[in-house]
Amino acid sequence: MPLKKIRSMVLVILLVFIQAALWGQTVQPGKAGYLGLGLERFNNGLYKDALESFRIVLSDPSLVGQYGDAYFWTIKSMLALNMTGDAEKNIEFYLLNYPNHQGYPEILYQKGRLLYAQEDYNNAIQLLYGYIDKYPGHPFVGNSYYWIGESLYSMGKFDDALKVFSIVINKYPESFKIDAARYKIGIIELKFREQELLKFLKWSHEETLRTLEDYKIREKTYEQAISALQRKVSDYADKGTEQKIQELTLDVQEREKALLALEDSRSALRTENDALKKALAEAQSAAAGRAQPETASTAITAGTRDTASSLLQFKGEALDLKEFYLRWLSDAQEQ
Repeated sequence: MPLKKIRSMVLVILLVFIQAALWGQTVQPGKAGYLGLGLERFNNGLYKDALESFRIVLSDPSLVGQYGDAYFWTIKSMLALNMTGDAEKNIEFYLLNYPNHQGYPEILYQKGRLLYAQEDYNNAIQLLYGYIDKYPGHPFVGNSYYWIGESLYSMGKFDDALKVFSIVINKYPESFKIDAARYKIGIIELKFREQELLKFLKWSHEETLRTLEDYKIREKTYEQAISALQRKVSDYADKGTEQKIQELTLDVQEREKALLALEDSRSALRTENDALKKALAEAQSAAAGRAQPETASTAITAGTRDTASSLLQFKGEALDLKEFYLRWLSDAQEQ
């Protein structure tokens, strides 16, 4: 066989091997390239595919130098897929074995978020405050304050939560949780207004009941005073003192009018008491409807506010009327 032909055959064989090698690299990267492939998949939202790429890296002992990065992105992929149980195990392993990895602060923050999601609010608060103290300049500090606020809110500590959410707004305006913090502040302020309204309605209801009972007692006292005056009229009639009888008769008539006015006031108080009971029930129902932390903000109805305002005005008038009748009773008893 001519030497020239042999060289041509060798060249063809080499070209075939080179093409095969290039095709293999295109279809299936070497294991060393799976970390980059996983990052590309993660950035494209292909979290399951990304997770598979990172697992391939972690399965190769020769790539131990990439394990820190692979575990970091494995955790983020699992959290994106809501695989909280697996994510928790990998977080603990990562934090224990890679304390010097560049992604350590973020994974510490992610653990705090995970504790909140598991409703372990006290530990979430403690861990996130620890993260803030250790890494005050880290990009997730503002978000950490937000999750601390959410934890306090979920525990019913609304005053403390309000302070923490305010930190997010005032000190970390670049945090992408700032709008959520504003929303939570609005919810808390609404809760405070509801609580004040409920307190007022309960106080008004109780005060109305006490006033009704007081009027009932005074009504009985007035009736006794009228009976006593009527007896005096009878006694004076027996003694023939006509002028004194007329004076006492007029006094009796005036007191009977006052008694009727008192009865009218009692009736009005009963009506207002019924309105108070209804307003209180409506306010309690509205407050119960907003008891869950994530419930949308709903304003107190205008009707409830108007009822509270009118009842407050009526309270002042009722107390003035009560003072008048106390003075009137005192004068009657002196006579």
